Amino acid sequence: MSAPMKQTTSVAEEFAASGSDHIYSLSWAESCKLYWDSFLTPTVKYEHKLLSHVPVIRNDGTDNRVSEIIDTPVGVTSGVVHDKEMYIHEVCITNTNGGDEEPIDIVLVHGYGAALGFFYKNIDGLSSLPNSRLHVIDLLGFGCSGRPRFPLEKCTNSENSMMRRVLDAESFFVDSFEEWRKKRNIKKFVVVAHSLGGYLMSCYYLKYGRDIVTKIVLVSPVGVEDSDISLYKRFEEGHDENGEVLEDTDMDSWNADDGCEDDRRPDVDREYEIARHQGVDLTKELTDHIEEETECHSGSDDDDDDIADNSSVISVVTDDENEDHHQHQYHHTHQHHSPSRVEQLMRQIKSRVVPGKALTWLWEHQYTPLDIIRLLGPFSGKMTAVWVRNRFQKVEDPVQLEDICKYTARLFLERGSGEYCLGTILAPGSLARLPLCKRLPQQLDASVPVLLMYGELDWMDKRAGYELCQAINDNRGRSGVKAKFRIVPDAGHHLYVDNGPEFERQVLSFIQAV
Repeated sequence: MSAPMKQTTSVAEEFAASGSDHIYSLSWAESCKLYWDSFLTPTVKYEHKLLSHVPVIRNDGTDNRVSEIIDTPVGVTSGVVHDKEMYIHEVCITNTNGGDEEPIDIVLVHGYGAALGFFYKNIDGLSSLPNSRLHVIDLLGFGCSGRPRFPLEKCTNSENSMMRRVLDAESFFVDSFEEWRKKRNIKKFVVVAHSLGGYLMSCYYLKYGRDIVTKIVLVSPVGVEDSDISLYKRFEEGHDENGEVLEDTDMDSWNADDGCEDDRRPDVDREYEIARHQGVDLTKELTDHIEEETECHSGSDDDDDDIADNSSVISVVTDDENEDHHQHQYHHTHQHHSPSRVEQLMRQIKSRVVPGKALTWLWEHQYTPLDIIRLLGPFSGKMTAVWVRNRFQKVEDPVQLEDICKYTARLFLERGSGEYCLGTILAPGSLARLPLCKRLPQQLDASVPVLLMYGELDWMDKRAGYELCQAINDNRGRSGVKAKFRIVPDAGHHLYVDNGPEFERQVLSFIQAV
C-alpha cells in the first residue's frame, strides 16, 4: 500500500475548490508530478489505494464476505505467444451468507481503456447477494492484467479479409477469458459487462458460452447498431446465398477470397462520411457533463409515437416483479400526457460526429486515444484529470477523487496492449464492423435472460439497444424468456458511477428473478 497522503493541497481539493464550471482544475505542476509519480509506483498500488474505499474490502471478513486479489495465468489459443504477461487480474468477493449451496458466480467486466477499479462504488452492493461470488476482472491487455503484445500483424494483414481480422481481434479477449474461467473452475456464471466489455462478452457467449452463461446484462454496450460499415451488408442482412442465417462459427470459413480488395483495405474517405452521419460522438466521453442539457435527438415524431404506444417499452420504468401490472397502469395513467416519462427517458443525446479525416486515418491505422495521452508525457495528467472530473463528478469525497485520478493516470500511461483492438473491431464513429444486432438475436438461446441497460443521458445509441431487445424477443416468440430493457435515470454512459444505487438495484433484481 502507498504511504499516507501529506496534508497539502491535493489534486482532489483543487477539484473541489474549482467548482463544477471550471473543468481544467489541475495545474501544470501537479500534472507533471502525477506523471513522474506514476513511474515510481506500480498500477496495482494505486488500485489498492482506491479499493481501500470499498467497505467490504476495508472490513474484510466481518460480515461473512471475504475479498481476494488473484492473478490467473492464461494462454491464448489464437496464436498469441504465451509469456509472463499472459494473466488476468481480478478482485473476487465471496459472500458465504445463505448456506452451503453452490454459489452464484457473477462476472463484472469493464469497458474500453477502463479497469476494475472504476467499479469501486459498486463492489459492496453487488457482492451483497447471499451465497455468491463476485469476480471483478481486468480484461487481458487492460488494467492490472498482463499486457502482452496485441496481435496487430494478424489484425492488419491485408492478406486476410476484414471479417477474419475482426474475429482475430475478438479472440484475443474471448479465448483468454475462457481459459481464465476454466482455471478458476467457474462452471456457470452471470455476466455484467459495460461498453466494449458488453460487446466482447456477447462475442464470448457466441463462441463458448451457450451452456455456461446463465444470464447476460449488457450495460450501454458498444457495437449494437447496424450501419453502412457493417460487413454483413455484403451478405444481405446476415443470410448466405441459400437464405440461411450465418452464425459466428460460419465466419471461420469466410476468407480473403470472399470479397474484393475493398474488404481488405479501409477507405478513409468512405469511413469518414459514414462516421459523420451514422456514428456516435466519442468526444462526449471527454467533454460532456451529464447535468448539462445537450442536444436531444430521438428521430422523427413518428418514432416517438411508436415508442410511446408500444407497451413493451414501458418496462424501462418498472421493476421486473410487477412489470405487467405497471405496464397496464402506466399506459392508462399517462397516455394523454405529452411528453410522457418514457419519451423523456428514450431521448437520444446525439450531436453530429465530426471525426476529421486526419483522426479517421489515425483510427484506421491503429492509433488510439491512449497513444495520444501518452504522447503528452508530463502533461498527460492534466488531460486525465479532465476526464476524471467529467466521469466521476458525482463523487463528492475529495480523497476518493484524488485516488481515482492517480489510478486513471497510471492506467493511461501503461504500455498499450488490448487498446489496439479499437481500429479493427470498430470503425470511426464507434460503429461495429460485425454489429451485435446481426449476431445476437438469432443465436441467443431462448432460455437465457437478457437485460440491456442505458443511462438516461447516455451518448451511446440506446434506441439501437431497444431495437436489439425487441429483435431478441421477436426471435424467441411466446415461449422464450423475454429480454428486458431498462434506463437508469439521472445517468450517462457510465451509469454505474452516475447512479450507482439504481444500477445495483436493477442488476441484483434481475439476477435474483426466477
